[in-house]
Amino acid sequence: MSSSSDHESKYLSSTPIKVVLHENVEDVILAVGEFHGVVVGTEFASPQHPNSPPLVAHKVDDTRTIARPSAELLNALKSQSHQVYYFSRWASHQVFKVFAEPQLGDDFKALLLTSIREKISGPIIKLAGKPANKTGVIDRPILRRRGSTGVDIVWPGEASLGGLEIDHPDVKEQAAESALALAHYFRFNQIRGMKHWRPLGAHLFNLSLERTNPSGDELLNGAVVPADAWIELRFENLDADMLYYRVLSLDAGLGVRQIYPDDDCARAVESGKTHAGLKFCERVPGQLDGKGRLRDIIRVVVYRCASVDDPGLRCLELPEIWDVASGVAPADDVQGEGEGEGEGEGEGEGEGEGEGEAGRVLSGNTQDFTWWIRDVEIWIEPVLVS
Repeated sequence: MSSSSDHESKYLSSTPIKVVLHENVEDVILAVGEFHGVVVGTEFASPQHPNSPPLVAHKVDDTRTIARPSAELLNALKSQSHQVYYFSRWASHQVFKVFAEPQLGDDFKALLLTSIREKISGPIIKLAGKPANKTGVIDRPILRRRGSTGVDIVWPGEASLGGLEIDHPDVKEQAAESALALAHYFRFNQIRGMKHWRPLGAHLFNLSLERTNPSGDELLNGAVVPADAWIELRFENLDADMLYYRVLSLDAGLGVRQIYPDDDCARAVESGKTHAGLKFCERVPGQLDGKGRLRDIIRVVVYRCASVDDPGLRCLELPEIWDVASGVAPADDVQGEGEGEGEGEGEGEGEGEGEGEAGRVLSGNTQDFTWWIRDVEIWIEPVLVS
């Protein structure tokens, strides 16, 4: 991981978030919520107001976050017709433990703790005294000294990822780059854990993943496929209402990307219809080529909604850990729009302010917003070249 002046940026995501203001109301509404991994305490900053305090989430529902700005900032927000905000600080209510070897020194640890707290809010950071829990299982990132100017970060439960190497002669830069990587790891695990926020529970849809060659075998949790295998997704709507879905990949490089659709409009499937023919390719992150079997989590996010802002998921995207300074998720490999047996009508098109911005309007015929997450863990086997 090379040094970059970008690591001091206020922003942790490249996706702009829509802000809504109402007359005679002191609160502002951001068009993200639990559906986007937001919890109370998450912070948002804007390049339009670089010297103002961030907006801090003090109430969060499924698709909206309510923040209460100062009177001065509220007046400034009302003076501009279009606001652009970004995630600037993650938040959690669970302790985030990190182990830093003594060889890194007290100065490094103090700077590291300060840098992490700039990116994760709340009294939740702990530089643990031991590298493992009471049962001896490594359950936290481990930072080790490498040479005289390097730091290695080893990730728990991510053996194929290996260590992240950080090189810089200045201890402050070492700590800042380490903190950026740790915040990325924190956010990846927060996104991965969202399936526990919303148990699958009662749902009225069927979905399946199948290999296209050879065809016919459904891929269940833990299935193994070769690298570059093409997989087909089939979605059947058994609900009485229109359902919408998106497909994400949480890959072995700690990257998150939306692999379908290729824009930020959800796929809409009418009641009683089936959407089939969506094919995507299992890719190996470049830096992990030759590292053995790799895990990929295929996440299907399904929801039904009324006339609310489209809860786009681009703001969940993360680059791979070694590209964290770029803030740009990689392109994906997807074929076709899907052919339907009674294909669902519409692509979730709507009106929005700015391409890629969170907050478009979807049509629906229910008065609530309900969502589900279905994860399928797939292992990618490297293809041996003789």
